[in-house]
Amino acid sequence: METATELAEEQPEAWQVAATGFRDMTRLAAGGAELWRDVCLSNAIPIGDTLAAFRQKLEQIEAWLSRREGQALVEMLLKVREQRIQLEE
Repeated sequence: METATELAEEQPEAWQVAATGFRDMTRLAAGGAELWRDVCLSNAIPIGDTLAAFRQKLEQIEAWLSRREGQALVEMLLKVREQRIQLEE
């Protein structure tokens, strides 16, 4: 949410193109700060591990974009599409 807000300060039209899914994904930000602080601190190690893995994946995607490796992007998108479909089964 914070990153989106910072980007929207530079590009106010960003909020206009944000889909309803963005609101759904960020609804936790509307919750109590103390509650989420406690949840985060109680789960600091697994959250840290997940953030490290997420950071690594973002860096990989950034590299593919900078090198314009479209096939790598397609392969990743097909893989995550299949993973998402399997959630529904």
